[in-house]
Amino acid sequence: MDTRAKQKMSQVRQKKADDKVKLAGGTKVLLPEVFASNYMKQQRNFVHYKRNKRTMSGAAENSDVQTYSLAKDQRVPLNVLLLVVRIKESRNTSP
Repeated sequence: MDTRAKQKMSQVRQKKADDKVKLAGGTKVLLPEVFASNYMKQQRNFVHYKRNKRTMSGAAENSDVQTYSLAKDQRVPLNVLLLVVRIKESRNTSP
């Protein structure tokens, strides 16, 4: 008796799903929760891609190292201390 009830319930579920597809013009209707979870997955995957982009492309392992080269006509004498300042843009401050 239990298996027969399960079969009947699955038939009813399938019929409801088919009716929804017919009403939607042949396309499957997705619930808003599905759209939200798909969007979250896309965002998570994009962030993961951006974080690991340098290591995936075969760039140097240490991404903190930066180089600066002078123009050919500029020379730095020996035994001179240089100070190089890098100003990082901050979008958190107001203008």
